[in-house]
Amino acid sequence: MMRARSLVLAPLLLGLACSTSSLGNKLGLGGACGGKNDACQSGLCYAIDTQSSVCTKTCAAAADCPARWICDSVPGILNGKICLPTGQGGRCTVESDCPAGYLCDTTADRCYIPVSRELCSPCTSSKQCPTGGACATVPATGEMYCTVGCDSGACPAGFSCESVAGASGKQCVPDNQERTCHAGKALCSPCRSDDECGGPGDLCVRNVASGEEFCGKKCTKDADCPPAFNCLDLSGNGSGPTQCVPDAQTCVGYCDSTDASAVQRECGLGSTCDLSSRRCQPATDGSECAACATDDDCAAKSGSRCLVNDCTDCPFKGQKFCALSCDDGSGHADASKCGVGFFCVGLGAGGSSGPWHCAPKSGTCRAGAGSLGDDCTGGGAAQCLSGLCLTFTEESVCSAPCHEDSDCGDARYKCCALTNGGKTFDCQQAPGASGGVCSPRGGGFGDDCSPGEPPCLSGACLDLGTAALCTKDCAADADCPSGFGCREARKPNGDGTYAAEKVCFPNGGGTLGADCTFGPAACESGLCLKKASGNICTNTCQAAADCGSSGDYGCQTVEKADLFGGAATDPTAKFCVPKVL
Repeated sequence: MMRARSLVLAPLLLGLACSTSSLGNKLGLGGACGGKNDACQSGLCYAIDTQSSVCTKTCAAAADCPARWICDSVPGILNGKICLPTGQGGRCTVESDCPAGYLCDTTADRCYIPVSRELCSPCTSSKQCPTGGACATVPATGEMYCTVGCDSGACPAGFSCESVAGASGKQCVPDNQERTCHAGKALCSPCRSDDECGGPGDLCVRNVASGEEFCGKKCTKDADCPPAFNCLDLSGNGSGPTQCVPDAQTCVGYCDSTDASAVQRECGLGSTCDLSSRRCQPATDGSECAACATDDDCAAKSGSRCLVNDCTDCPFKGQKFCALSCDDGSGHADASKCGVGFFCVGLGAGGSSGPWHCAPKSGTCRAGAGSLGDDCTGGGAAQCLSGLCLTFTEESVCSAPCHEDSDCGDARYKCCALTNGGKTFDCQQAPGASGGVCSPRGGGFGDDCSPGEPPCLSGACLDLGTAALCTKDCAADADCPSGFGCREARKPNGDGTYAAEKVCFPNGGGTLGADCTFGPAACESGLCLKKASGNICTNTCQAAADCGSSGDYGCQTVEKADLFGGAATDPTAKFCVPKVL
């Protein structure tokens, strides 16, 4: 929605320049080394992000590093810890090291947004996690996520109770080899990156012709792969890596289980899994949504009938499928007998009288190819294998029916109760006897909504530049949780223009001169001055002395069109304006 980035890097970069020295053309601590270890006197160049890297050194404690640097653990460093500058990569020793909207956790030396998150949600500080939980780090990748305490030994499905470095008491952590919330996906599961897949060496493979992305499996020969898969050299020239990929070059129709919940997730309604070929097959056992020609084909289930989709104008016209009875025994409809994604329909005239049977809400037992978590924003339920599409504020994802978390088959999803007659869902409630739907963990107020994370359950995704989090609309500060204020932001209209909108924004915004390119929510004052070289935060003033002692700002009135924020409506108000625009 908007981006707010304070200019905390300016003084830091000056400090690095002063600390850089040259010895035989080698750079000292803090030198910009371009990712080359041999450019540094220490022989160690660390990439802070895709744009910057610095010469550093190993350390055991903060005393081994210069002032304004910390001794921190990072992935890929065998000796454990290195010296890193504060203010970069979310590291801090004081609050001024952190961007707008962040506080400094001086125990963990990390900037954090003061929000509450749940199990497996991304975090930078344990202060964001449930009471008794911790912000755990995966050493191999640097991934950070919230755990919850489990001294009683009880954890949700897909998690185990173990000791976590830096946490008091045992914690619930993902039950996969890498102990990560973004990995552990099985062969042929949809993926966006290698980190999501299986164990070490398992990669996210992309079919360059179709664009389909799915998890492969490390192999050295075809015998290492399951039936209908081969061990493919992805380089095409024998240099590797090699991965198990389906002979059909697609994971559409792949399955690996006979468990009813797993088959429905992988194959959709009315299907079975042929383990010999690992392919989904139409069910012919008379079960719900199984293919049929007559009622006799559905006799395996008492009261089931073979229904024909006689919709007037739809792509599923003429489709036949087995439908379970939802008659209460006395000729009346009993909707509770129908599972999630089905409704109780009468076969009498106009559908208003019995006999009563369960029919899919999507209108068909043959839905699309979308797996759990795939996007269904454009086509809705018809795009999903399950026939279930959950709608969030700005996007939709394929879901699956469930009775408990384990039915979702993915630790990143939980089973949520259906509410409002099945039209909405609530992840704070347990599903009832008729079941619920699988929803991504997270997505509540304050949760991370950066690309790849769960979409926001309500409200909008607030882009801070340094992070993205779920927020909500507001009219006043009282509408926002503690630590947040109601500020004006800019919402993109999709055509290059923006509309003003008030949202809850974390307190601690940028001070005078901070970047507010994407709106006044970035500013502590809530006031953003439009400037050709980039919008900056400003303050109200009576005289130049109110604008700092540097002499860089004057105090003057400005045109309403040149200012974002509430005070822009007062034509007599004065604001701090830089003398050099």
